[in-house]
Amino acid sequence: MQDKWKEIWNRRPRLLEEVTLDALIKADGFDVGAGQVDVDNWQKYIQDISKQIYLKDTDTIFEIGCGAGAFIYPFFLKGHKVAGTDYSKIMVNLAKKSMPGMVFESKDAVQFETSYKYDIVLSNSVFQYFDSFEYAKKVILKMVSASKRMVVILDINDVARKEDAMITRRGRLSQIEYKEKYDGLSHLFYDKEWFKAIAEECNCNIEIHNQDIDDYLNSKFRFNVFLTKNNKS
Repeated sequence: MQDKWKEIWNRRPRLLEEVTLDALIKADGFDVGAGQVDVDNWQKYIQDISKQIYLKDTDTIFEIGCGAGAFIYPFFLKGHKVAGTDYSKIMVNLAKKSMPGMVFESKDAVQFETSYKYDIVLSNSVFQYFDSFEYAKKVILKMVSASKRMVVILDINDVARKEDAMITRRGRLSQIEYKEKYDGLSHLFYDKEWFKAIAEECNCNIEIHNQDIDDYLNSKFRFNVFLTKNNKS
């Protein structure tokens, strides 16, 4: 499944005419269909997440599946040290151009390594592209290991809403048209209890919130997970 998605993301724009948040949002694919988010709602999303993670001015942030960097770009502009990985070299190059001086590497999610621990390790709208729950768990365990304080996994497909999500994704396409368009491009859907079990295994406190981005049609099918490390044990 990931190979097909890699083909899609490697066809995204290779250059940015101008580095703006709007351009990065579009480069990261939030510009079509149920996944469309405009700049104002994106900024509000960033602000809401910042409050939920009790973001400090000194917090460092590492993103798995950073793409062109639309999610962490606003944090970079505020002076945070940011970094990330993505399997698309094209997207990583866009992130490097957008955030000079920051470290971005082209690697699969499970292959990321960093000798530096970041306060917050996160991913945004990435886990649906993974091949399996086993792979996803390996990524989470590495995220926990690389974080000082918190792991944040955003925009996760909710298995309880899978049927409705698939209807929205199909839209007005016929079954034949849908198969031709999305063959090999399936999404992974998660049970909230699955994340709770991992949180217990990792000795992390967990909060789960339904996604809430204005005018983002996928919101009603997705949720966000916040894992806070229990460093007292």
